[in-house]
Amino acid sequence: VRTLAERLNAPVVTSLNGKGLIDERDPLSLGHARSARAKAALPHADAMLAVGCRFTEVMTEWRRMPVPDRLVQIDLDQDQIGMNHPVAIGLRGDAREVLAALVRLIPEGRRDGWGERWEQARRAQPGKPEWLIETLREVAPDDAPVFTDACEIGYRMQADWTSYGPRRFFYPSNYITLGWAFPAAVGAAVALGGDAPVFSVSGDGGFVMTAQELATAVRYGLKVVAVVHNDSTYGAIKNIQKRDQGGRYRDVDLNNPDFLALAGAFGVPAVRATDPASLRRAVAEALGR
Repeated sequence: VRTLAERLNAPVVTSLNGKGLIDERDPLSLGHARSARAKAALPHADAMLAVGCRFTEVMTEWRRMPVPDRLVQIDLDQDQIGMNHPVAIGLRGDAREVLAALVRLIPEGRRDGWGERWEQARRAQPGKPEWLIETLREVAPDDAPVFTDACEIGYRMQADWTSYGPRRFFYPSNYITLGWAFPAAVGAAVALGGDAPVFSVSGDGGFVMTAQELATAVRYGLKVVAVVHNDSTYGAIKNIQKRDQGGRYRDVDLNNPDFLALAGAFGVPAVRATDPASLRRAVAEALGR
């Protein structure tokens, strides 16, 4: 992907599962398709090469993402090509092999079609920055894998979390499973040998569904840092009810446990962070244990 992007002098925008394919600090990268940088660039694209991309409703913000008519789609599954957007050209095959073939066909040479628009897009910032995301990115190790749940903060992180490499940001992208993040992070910690830190970011509703896995983390001495975004509601569902049902809420407000006491019952140290400074201290303490 990098070689072809450099050959074409074209920015790279990723789907959720491709997040971090290229370090999102790299000038080539405009991050996830819903990021502020990608949104600033995509309306100006007159052609798009989609590699193994399903154009899901979540990635495209329910089909609002602009997709140019000159769409070239690469996929191993023929049925995926043109399923959600008509294509100008469909290429069936293994992504690595097809991309390598394209690199061989496209001559080297400077292409300047984007001009200043690319630089403008790179400078774009989220309209409503989230201090939890920004602070956690600041203090988490560059190579630490982060597992997010199907929750409001996890949805925001798809676009606003800066991923420094592939396989470092994970989300239950197929089945959108509540309660997935923490046990997935526990599994990753086992796979990494228990020494490297792994982060999970959950909503309160999702976390209580699988919080018993705190016992597993303690039993095996795993270095998992669990961040629980506690707003006492199923936030994503509540927002849908607000938007589509005029604010007629049904079974979305939660009577949560005391999360510090819950963690303590499993022998897990826990603190409450209410601002960037307290979150920095909490993560530093967790990484120092």
